[in-house]
Amino acid sequence: MGNDILGRLGTPFLTTKEHGTGLGFDVCYIIAARHRAKIEVETSPGGTTFLVRFNLNCQSPQG
Repeated sequence: MGNDILGRLGTPFLTTKEHGTGLGFDVCYIIAARHRAKIEVETSPGGTTFLVRFNLNCQSPQG
């Protein structure tokens, strides 16, 4: 994943696909924020890894 895309992940309507809406990562970031989780991205020429980390000591906003 190039730095131009990496720096804009989570931006609404950002897509690299011809027929994509670009809302997937935006929704993921919103859900993660709602649950006080963090999404970390590690990228290299071999591929990209997304880590979603939840704080288990934290009470959820609904609870």
